[in-house]
Formats: sequence, structure tokens, C-alpha cells
Amino acid sequence: MSGVLGIDLQYTWSTLALGEGRPVPGGTRVCLLGDGFRTLVPNACRHEPGSSERTWGSPAALRALGEGPADANLLTVWRTDPWSPDFLDGVRERTARCLGLPRSDRKPALRPVLCAGPGTPQDAARRLEEAGLGTPVGIGPAQALACRWLAGGGTLPDRSILLAVVCAERSTAVEAYQVQCAEGRPLRLRPAGASLLDVGAGPWGFMVAREVLARCREDARAGDLLPLLDSVREYAAQLHSGAPVPWAGALAGQLFERLVLSRDDLARRPEVADTVEALRTVAERVASVSGTASRPSLILLGGAGAAWPFVHDALRGPAPVWRSPDPYTDLAVGAARWPELREYFHPAATAPYLTAPSADTAVDLTAAAASGSGSGSGSGSGGTTPAAVLGDHTGHLVDEGTDRRKDDENLPPWLR
Repeated sequence: MSGVLGIDLQYTWSTLALGEGRPVPGGTRVCLLGDGFRTLVPNACRHEPGSSERTWGSPAALRALGEGPADANLLTVWRTDPWSPDFLDGVRERTARCLGLPRSDRKPALRPVLCAGPGTPQDAARRLEEAGLGTPVGIGPAQALACRWLAGGGTLPDRSILLAVVCAERSTAVEAYQVQCAEGRPLRLRPAGASLLDVGAGPWGFMVAREVLARCREDARAGDLLPLLDSVREYAAQLHSGAPVPWAGALAGQLFERLVLSRDDLARRPEVADTVEALRTVAERVASVSGTASRPSLILLGGAGAAWPFVHDALRGPAPVWRSPDPYTDLAVGAARWPELREYFHPAATAPYLTAPSADTAVDLTAAAASGSGSGSGSGSGGTTPAAVLGDHTGHLVDEGTDRRKDDENLPPWLR
């Protein structure tokens, strides 16, 4: 296999990135697969009654919504578990179609690199293998975001602190790295502390969508709900200006009352303010236990939350904040770059992610690593770590043609 499939399965949508080329810095070209209608694939899969036909992605979501009136209760009625056999088989078929292969061909065509965030099932590797996608390499959200930054030529001076913050749909991962540079060698990123929150930016989009639907006339149709969620993502980017932004997206012509929202108005709402404050507190704690007296020289911000202005505002300070042009695709694109950029990550053991349900229970991972504590308690979507997801089932994941098992004994489990 000469290509890589970067996989990021979120709660309501998934992103697939195809990487082709040589696994050396600058040798990989990445493109997003989508479902033929959207770059972000709705997690939807539907079997038609009395037929063997199956729809996947956007067509499946639209069929599930039907032709009735639009209702806020239908915003996610189309959602399918992205780890279900049917949805993963749809991923395989879509990948095969993009590569010009028969849909029935179950021989893995690409090496899968999975962004194994919270909510990833314990048997994720087995599920991908049974779907015909191959045995995955697993990386954490922070590693994926760092790869996206590195692929754009990112660099920092020796002994700098890099802080990666990934605010996804239902979780937030924060990890600090110490930059190490040597003459004639690329920089290395040594993990220096990490934490996890089981809250994310997903509710913010539905909050705005409900504001729109509350002002809609009765002739709004359920089939408009998917375009409405697309428009919310565009609206999030417009809020960065700070000025009040009138709604001009899907269903704008069917509103009986004009909708105008601003960054400051939304930032004061509890569903935003509580999450942002918890994230800010945890980011400060992770940075402060990074093993040096230095503050971060750069903060990487990615995932769905980076599309909104709130997290950026909370992290803004002495260190600049870097964001990619398309935060929703950060993790899949970064995963597709992993084979090319793996050498930038220092092969030293570190504590796995621990779940912090709130800022008050965030864990000092530097202390945990020193004491040998590698297990944390958590609940909900945040209870699974990349180490638990892929390490136990697959043992040591190896590069094709090269047995790295001896070297990998010193790697954290989600980098093996």
C-alpha cells in the first residue's frame, strides 16, 4: 500500500483524508474524500425497506429526514453510529470508488491512520479490519493537530513549549510538547503533559440551529435541516469579526423574525461559557506542568471548536494562536500526514490521556507519569484513551516491511 487514509470519526460527522506519495517530509499530497455531496460526511447509513440498496452519508441523512415539516427534534434523527459495520462498510466503498476499485473489493487499498479520540470503542482496530479497511495505526487528537501544523512548515526554537488544543464535537484534548532541535536534524516534539475534557463544541452549532428554527414559518421542510447545519458552520466563521451578524444561511427566506447574533452574546450563554472556562483552566494547568518554567511559545488550536471565536478568545494571550484554514478537517488531514511526520515526535514514554470531567478535576499528568499512574477515571464519551483503543487489540503496530517492535517498546501505546 502506497497511500494513507486519515480517519476522524466524530459524533455527527466524519472526515476522510487520502494521502498519497512518499512517507518523507514534504512527500505526501492530501485530498479530502467526502461523500460526493459534502466534505464533512454525515454519520448516516440507511437500508431501504424491501431492498438490498443502502445509502450512506448525505443521501442517507436526507432520506431519514423525510419530507415533513422542519423541527428541532429532527436535527440528528439521521445519525448512525459511525462505528457500526454498515457505516464503516460505506467508508470502504467510498474509498474504493475514489480509487477506481470495485465496490466489492475488501482487500485494504490504503493504510488507515485513525485519530483515536474519546468515544473510540475498545475494539476499534477489529471493527476497521472486519470492514476491509485494514489494520489501523492509532494517534491521538493532539498528535494529529501537530502533524497538520508541521505539514505547513511549522517550526519553533529549541526548548520552546508548544501547546496543542483540540476542541472536537464532544471532547477536548490538551497536550504540551517541548521542542528539541539539533543541528542537521528536524525538530522533535517531546510530550510534556496532557489532559482531557469530556465537553466539546458540538452543542454550539445546534444552539444556533435552534435559534433559526424558532423563527421559521411553518412551511420550512425537514429536508432543509442538513443545509441548515452546513450554514451554521459558515456562520461560526463570520462571528470572528466581533460585529453582530445577521443570519443569511439556509432558511433565511422563511424567517418571520430577523435573527442577529454576535460573538459576545453567544459567549455569555452557559453552554458556551462553561465549556470555554473549563478548557481555558485545563490549558493553563497543562502548560504549567510541562516540565519547564517557560510559558507556551505557540498554541495550536484545532477541531470544530476552532471554527468558533470563543476558544480562540479564551486562549489569546502572550503566545500567538495558530489555526488552520479549515479546522473541521484538521484531525483527518493530520492523520493522513502521520507516516510522513512521525519522526518529528520524540519516542519517549509518557502518561496516557486522563479524562477530566471538569476543570476542577483536571489531572497533573507530569505528576502522574512520575508516580507511575497511567490510569484515570472518567465517564461518558471521555473514558477511552488512544492507548486503550488500539494498544491491547493490535499489540505492536509495525510499518510495512520493517519490524519496529523492539523500538516501539519505548513509545506511548497510541504511537505504536
